[in-house]
Amino acid sequence: MSRALVGVLVAALAGPQAGRSQDSTPPAPAARARIWARPALSLLVPGAGQLAAHQDRAAVYFAVELYSLARALQLDHEGNSEGRRFRDLAFQVARRGFTSVRRDTVFEYYEMMERSSSPEYWAALQFYQQHAVGPDFRWSWRDAMAQQQVFRETISKSDNAFRSAQQYLGLVLANHVASAVDALISSRLSAAAGGRAALHTVIGPTTVVRVSLAF
Repeated sequence: MSRALVGVLVAALAGPQAGRSQDSTPPAPAARARIWARPALSLLVPGAGQLAAHQDRAAVYFAVELYSLARALQLDHEGNSEGRRFRDLAFQVARRGFTSVRRDTVFEYYEMMERSSSPEYWAALQFYQQHAVGPDFRWSWRDAMAQQQVFRETISKSDNAFRSAQQYLGLVLANHVASAVDALISSRLSAAAGGRAALHTVIGPTTVVRVSLAF
């Protein structure tokens, strides 16, 4: 029993033809297509390959995909909302006395607006205003330090939201790859055992993955 299991695992890693020591003929194109069909499905839609094989762990991949996409969209929306908020605050408070026409610019401009008011800062700001922006982009937080602190916090929230959204998009990508690799291993195991092997997952208080073999 254990010897047969080892043989199946080795065959899955080496390819379907390795499970038959006396037959070195490469697998037919149709057989290769069957091996790669479910991994391709899982790469496109995580869990689809497992669903095609009637494996209950498809629900896990579907759940991870939906949750990760929902969180990424939510965080992206939050980042944009906070971005509009700090831009509104900059125009309504810091730029209010310099222009009546609202114009947007690059994010680095708003980052500069949150910095301290040291002499070095004001010297750098004066140089920046003379060489990089016109009078419509001047600002001042004088008598508005509380609003400047809110401005800083809002920029930080926007940055963190966008950063977290990117992490969830990375999780989405990892979920696609994991589902495809899972489906490929399962397909190759089945092909190596002549269709008599399969991976099964029991989902409950304790999740168990097992290999079943028919003799």
